[in-house]
Amino acid sequence: MSISEIIRILQKNPVNGAINIPCGYLKRYIKEIPNRHIVIIASNELEKNFGARLLKKYGYNVKGYTITGPSQ
Repeated sequence: MSISEIIRILQKNPVNGAINIPCGYLKRYIKEIPNRHIVIIASNELEKNFGARLLKKYGYNVKGYTITGPSQ
């Protein structure tokens, strides 16, 4: 599942109160993320791990995650 497919899915079924930032833009918009409970919604393990590591590096507390793509 590509990023554009995930963006289309999230636009059709948004998570209430979520901030949707694709992985490629996460570092650019990191300061716009409020420091509260964070749950990562990713299409695969690689995106989840990338997001979690980057957020933790900048001091954010990742509480959990969910994978929306097909299981590997």
